[in-house]
Order: sequence, then C-alpha cells, then structure tokens
Amino acid sequence: METTRKNAPAPDNAVEIDMPCGADRLLRKLWGQWKTHVIYVLGEHQACRFGVLRRRIAGISPKVLTTRLRELEADGLVWREQENTIPPKVTYGLTETGLAVHAVLKDIEKIEV
Repeated sequence: METTRKNAPAPDNAVEIDMPCGADRLLRKLWGQWKTHVIYVLGEHQACRFGVLRRRIAGISPKVLTTRLRELEADGLVWREQENTIPPKVTYGLTETGLAVHAVLKDIEKIEV
C-alpha cells in the first residue's frame, strides 16, 4: 500500500524566492543551444546578413538560426533590419545590451578551466 502525505510543506530547497538577480535574468535569456555562439559571432563581425551569419556558425540549421535570432531579438540583445527589396535583405546586429553581453563572453573566454 502506497502512502502519500497531503498538505506537507515543501522542502527548503524547493521554496522559490522572488529575488531580482540580474545575472539570473541574463543567463535565462542566454539559455539555449547556439545563443551564445550567435552573440559571439555577431560581436566579432559587426552586423551580418542571415546567409553570412549562417556560414560563420558551422553546423547550425537555418530553422534553428531563425528561431534563436527571433528569441534574442525579443530579449533585446539583437536588432533586425529589413530592406524591402526582392529578395528582402535582412541584417542582424547586436544592441547595446548585446554588445555588453559579447564583452562578458570575451572575458569568459580568457578563463582557463
């Protein structure tokens, strides 16, 4: 017979604390495969068109790159500019916040683990 405790308090490690931590918010925005790589490449090469960016990130699919760029744009780390030509020219670059994140990534790169 299986017994369960009803209305038992959550263990201490399960209590969620509402603490505004900038590092935590940033890491949540960077969570996801390829996001830091996209930021790093855009920071190293300034603004890039989609095709150029895709060639500079070996192994990423167009679908995943599109998704990650949209997520980073929604989070305010990447800007997107579209020229209404045929075919449309779309350029991506880092916002001021994205440039600050790129600088942090460059500093992390120096750490030997």
